[in-house]
Amino acid sequence: MGQLLISIVLTPCNSEDTISNALKGNYVHGIDISDVNISIAQYFKKALKVANLHFSIMNAASLDFPADSFGYLISIDVIGHLRLEDIIIHLKEANRVLKKDGAYIIITPNRLAGFKIPLHLYEFTNEELTRLLLNMGFSSVKAFLFRNWKWLPLLLCNSNLKISLERVHKLLKLSRALYSLLWLDYCSLVAIK
Repeated sequence: MGQLLISIVLTPCNSEDTISNALKGNYVHGIDISDVNISIAQYFKKALKVANLHFSIMNAASLDFPADSFGYLISIDVIGHLRLEDIIIHLKEANRVLKKDGAYIIITPNRLAGFKIPLHLYEFTNEELTRLLLNMGFSSVKAFLFRNWKWLPLLLCNSNLKISLERVHKLLKLSRALYSLLWLDYCSLVAIK
């Protein structure tokens, strides 16, 4: 079997990514605080007959797993729904449950993109999130390209590239379209334990 992976689901549409990771042979444990979302994910798991996939109702700020359990943790559009104090607790928990050299893949809308998502309590820039991840004990942070729910994780770069482009955007007041063309509308980072 493949890697041990935890996926913080949050929405039924994100359960598709969780299920596809299980179909690739990984052991996946998806979590969500909503029993409705877990029920929907369980329905798809059963319909697709995926054995190495488990779901639990769980708070992202209190990961009920032993330390050093997972090789990967994936969070797509989750932290924006948490209060800042819960984000800090969550990142400490994420670091705790990752194995040495494990990777936390995190995707969240970039505050500078101007999405104004009503249910988001907090949004980051790439610079802010990179700094926070490093302060929470992750050894390094890389950036990757992410657009329209499609990943290009093979195109990893130093997160300083995205940070520099953000700074140029702030200085020149780039248009929203150009910001999107530069793939800056999302913070898409990989934090290594």
